[in-house]
Amino acid sequence: MREPPETVAGLVAEAINAAFGEAPAEDTSVPYIDPLALARELRDVRADLDARMERVTASIQASAAELRKEAVVPADVPTMAFGELFDQLIDVLETIGGVPAEDVRGHAEGPVSVVCAPGPRLLSLSVAARAMGGGSGQLGELVVAAVNAALDDLEAGQLRRREESGAGSEQVMARIDELRELSVLRMRAYAQGVAALMAGIQPRA
Repeated sequence: MREPPETVAGLVAEAINAAFGEAPAEDTSVPYIDPLALARELRDVRADLDARMERVTASIQASAAELRKEAVVPADVPTMAFGELFDQLIDVLETIGGVPAEDVRGHAEGPVSVVCAPGPRLLSLSVAARAMGGGSGQLGELVVAAVNAALDDLEAGQLRRREESGAGSEQVMARIDELRELSVLRMRAYAQGVAALMAGIQPRA
């Protein structure tokens, strides 16, 4: 406490950043999934699925053409158009992964002022001379309060950034719900198309 405020602030900031660096992950049992990497993998899956669907449709069309030699077969052969579902899911993942959050900062002003960045890590910590007048115990309380306030401000800023980018939790869940409903409709339409094709097959007079 006999050191200048600048020296104290530097030592405290160094200790806090060291503690941040040693803190364990919130949940090490859950693997981290990179949304952008997953989106790239889904593009490959979509391309493979499209090729498979084309082969299935071609096979059905060939069977229908052969069957028309002996029976009346509806002209419309159902197709499995699921590519749009993948496109929308890929768009959601790219929206989540594309949120620029590294430039967000958390601030706390007062006898102890703090600026922190994602990580988290402290970018700056300053101690006013008056903050040292109450002894080390009071200074410690002021530091803890300021750091926690800056971390809260950082979290709020990250949430705002995600909302502005369309990647807020409610926004993402709404899009996933919409995608789920669309996938059900697509599967139902395809099943109905196959049923109509089968029902429309009639023997020639």
